[in-house]
Amino acid sequence: MVFAHVLNKGPDKVNNQSYLMIDPELMIFLIASEFGKEHPEQNNARDAVKYAHKEFTSHYNSSNHNVDAIRKAFTEAFLLAHRRVSFLKATEKKTKGVELNDVNLDIGLVAYDRFYFGHVGENRIYHYSNGGFTQGTIDHVTDLGGGATTVDISVGMKGNMIGQLSRVKLTEKDFVLLCNRGFYKGVSDRYMKAVFYGLVGSVEDRLMHLKSTARNNGCKDDLCAILYKHGGK
Repeated sequence: MVFAHVLNKGPDKVNNQSYLMIDPELMIFLIASEFGKEHPEQNNARDAVKYAHKEFTSHYNSSNHNVDAIRKAFTEAFLLAHRRVSFLKATEKKTKGVELNDVNLDIGLVAYDRFYFGHVGENRIYHYSNGGFTQGTIDHVTDLGGGATTVDISVGMKGNMIGQLSRVKLTEKDFVLLCNRGFYKGVSDRYMKAVFYGLVGSVEDRLMHLKSTARNNGCKDDLCAILYKHGGK
């Protein structure tokens, strides 16, 4: 498994409102990002990732790639993350009068020649294969006009948290990119595709090039991303 990651705080922020985790043994990737006002004392994205990973691994058996079993692991992971963030929000509001943020959460799993992923919110997962570059996730947002959007489904949001669970087939030298909103707003899809297609270098070289491009384009948000290359260097 060949992968690279970046977790880079926005230049005008006190803390990073994003978080990621890579489990190389089970080939699990998780990224999360908050949206809303920064709260320096609390990182809901971190809690969402840690609790989701704990619950996912308690249900997932790497020797059993039954689709129903994998779906259950994803479902339980998202539910526990949702409960944890909801608890933190309720506690902070009751004790301190502080309204904490909801969280965008994505979980990816590589199982043989398949990439399974669960998604809620406005992070994105992209898949590059044989010259084609596609966005696998649905943006759970509503366009309010004038460049403003609102997130419709997220971890910690009141109501039913129904997200997306999908899978794609992987072939040798495919790329999978999990990234937050800051990352894909700083680099266009067209430019990402060009980097995967034409840039010579390692997985880390490609990801660091995309990170630098986002900053050079004036992105002030946190940058959070994991890049995975299937089947070799």
